[in-house]
Formats: sequence, C-alpha cells, structure tokens
Amino acid sequence: AVEACLFALRALADFAPPDEARVYPGALQLACGLPADWRRSRTQACQLIGACANWLRQHPATLQPCVQFLLQELAAAPPAQAGARKRDHSSHAARAFKRLCDKCAAALAAAGALALKDQFANDRLPLKDELELLEGLGAVVAASGDYDAVLQGCEALAGPP
Repeated sequence: AVEACLFALRALADFAPPDEARVYPGALQLACGLPADWRRSRTQACQLIGACANWLRQHPATLQPCVQFLLQELAAAPPAQAGARKRDHSSHAARAFKRLCDKCAAALAAAGALALKDQFANDRLPLKDELELLEGLGAVVAASGDYDAVLQGCEALAGPP
C-alpha cells in the first residue's frame, strides 16, 4: 500500500503548488524513513524525491533528509557487474539525485554538495549511474557563486577520487 501511495504522489508532484505544506512534507519524511528491506517502496521513494525536486527547491529544510536518503540508496547498491542489464535501485537514486542537483543547485552548492563526489567513486555503481551523479554535481558547480569556486569545482570533478 505504501508503494502505491508513493507512486500516486509522484504522479501528482508536478502539479503541487510551491506553497503546499499539508501532504508533501509528511510524505517525504515517511519516504526517507522507510525500512531498508522495503526495496520496492524505497525505489518509489527515490522516484518521488526526484519528482518533487521543484517543490524541494522552495523547501530547503526538507532537502537535506532527501539527499541523505538517496546517498543511503547509492551506498546500498550491490557491486556493478560487467554486462549486467538488470536495473537496480541505485539507478533510480542516481536519477533522483541528478534531478535534485539540477533543480536545487544553488542550495546544494551552498551546502557543499560537491564534497559528496568522493562517496560515489567506487566499483559499486554502474558507469551510467556514476555519469548521472557527475552531471548533477556539474550543475551544482555551475551554480557556485564565483569564478574561483567554479574553477575549483571543475578541477574536483575532473580529478581522481
């Protein structure tokens, strides 16, 4: 039942007004607190967070728990296997993280999200997911305030982990 509710909320996320404060704060709090063994519900939670990126831009207090949830999902990814075509939950988390970075870049840049890059550099994620994460962090770097910050961010993204 939780999975279906999260799916319905995800479908409605584009229509949520920026000042909506009755449903989405509680829904995102619930989504970020789902037990680790509820794989399908956690996958829906990742997709809900990505769909709510526009709403989260207006509610930065809710943004941090959502980022932490996505990081947990990425850390829980099984090791990537060459030639594996099975889509696992890390792909949903990577896409949601990229969407958050695209929509909430200024808030994430101010919070120092670029430091998360080293957490992604491992063999657990498929290359496609790593690319999504780097593209998202690229948007965060672009939203950094000044030239020096952008230059340092580009060097950090292009450099080794």
